[in-house]
Amino acid sequence: MKMRHGFVSNSSSSSFIMVYDPQSFIKCTKCGHTPLNPLEMVDLSHDEETSINWSDPIETLEDLQNELLVCIRKHNELDSRDGDEPLRPYHGPFIRPWTVDDELQCVQSSMKRYKQQIKEIQAAVDDGLTVIGLEIGYYSGIEEQVKELAEQGLIRII
Repeated sequence: MKMRHGFVSNSSSSSFIMVYDPQSFIKCTKCGHTPLNPLEMVDLSHDEETSINWSDPIETLEDLQNELLVCIRKHNELDSRDGDEPLRPYHGPFIRPWTVDDELQCVQSSMKRYKQQIKEIQAAVDDGLTVIGLEIGYYSGIEEQVKELAEQGLIRII
């Protein structure tokens, strides 16, 4: 499983891990408005790109832990090699080759991100919060709504 951190966007969609308390999406006693929770927003979206990637945080934690183990093995393998050793050749006259040290930096960054995601998802699960993986289509129009919910503190993006 490919995990992404924060809002990650390409030309057709954005993916992220979201944490929220379903109790935050209740009817306002003052105005009567009930905000749509993230699952309802996805249900109302007519964009085929918008979907829930996963909703089982325990399975996701296992996937992240497996990804972390892959990174650790790769780190250990790379760490025993010469840092200046090229892994990929030059791609043009001004681009240097990709070295073992370059790859190590990427692996270390991934390890740090996986550890942080594992920690945050586990804390959310322990607190009884809902954790989902969300894919939002570029044309769905709900990415702005999700950002607003995050700014209001109703959801957290990890």
